[in-house]
Amino acid sequence: MNLKNSQSLWAGGFIYHPFKKKILLHLRDYNTEYNPGKYAFFWWTAEGVETARQCCSREWEEELWICISPKELSPLAEYVLPTGVTRSVFYLIQALDMADVEIMEWAGARWVSFDELSWLPCTKYCIQDLCFFQEILEHRNSALL
Repeated sequence: MNLKNSQSLWAGGFIYHPFKKKILLHLRDYNTEYNPGKYAFFWWTAEGVETARQCCSREWEEELWICISPKELSPLAEYVLPTGVTRSVFYLIQALDMADVEIMEWAGARWVSFDELSWLPCTKYCIQDLCFFQEILEHRNSALL
């Protein structure tokens, strides 16, 4: 996932709390053009010549006030949406508390369990990517048994 920026590169993702077994998602406010009132990953458009990984790291620092090296981010998926936008999804497995994160934008954020995804208003691609992430976790756990 070393795709360089173009005007159609979105990079972002989520934080997974390994002890709570929950994902940190943000609630989009109703003033946004895309998916108002839904839970989603933390997303941004890459700037200049930064890679998707660099974009995600920079924006998490700017918007969540957490300093994460681009090397710490694990790639989950990269695909092109029907609109032509390339979506690069990353995750970080870290035991953060909400006190460690300061939400600078959006309507709020919360830790979400996989079970909540069946009824929580989430974006289509968020659910798709989290189902894939859940499969990865289940595969890892079964390999440890």
